[in-house]
Amino acid sequence: MPQYMIIMGLYTALAIFLLYIVLTIVFRTKNFWEQVMGIVIIIPYLMRILQIK
Repeated sequence: MPQYMIIMGLYTALAIFLLYIVLTIVFRTKNFWEQVMGIVIIIPYLMRILQIK
């Protein structure tokens, strides 16, 4: 297996983990502005997971 595939898989796994953390914070918080900032952070992680650059 090529090394870049391993690194890309680890990078995607890390992005999924960070997306999960941000999603849990967004759904648990009651503060509107924290939710807005969480959604702003979610968009780039979704793009990275879907490999849209």
